[in-house]
Amino acid sequence: MKRLFAALLLTTIGIASVQAEEPRPEPVGVLETNSHRVIIHLGGSKPLYTVYDLDGNLLADLLDHDQLITQMPELEGIFHKGVAKDASLEKGGSAPSDKPFE
Repeated sequence: MKRLFAALLLTTIGIASVQAEEPRPEPVGVLETNSHRVIIHLGGSKPLYTVYDLDGNLLADLLDHDQLITQMPELEGIFHKGVAKDASLEKGGSAPSDKPFE
């Protein structure tokens, strides 16, 4: 009986860990400030945001807009008055990266 319980427990843990490993949403844009880099991801029904500081340290990962503004209210302004660094749609442009600073 103990072996059966142990086998069931290990199977359940294995299934849970496989289900938890969802692919990371694709980055589709980047907003930069003097102190932060915000990566915008496709998140199903709404965008998700990952935030790094200038040293490349992860500050927030895959938060929706409300969660991000609650945790980091200083970033709210960039969503209303951000300026594009290179918003061209010409061929040869590079896709946004999920890396903090490249």
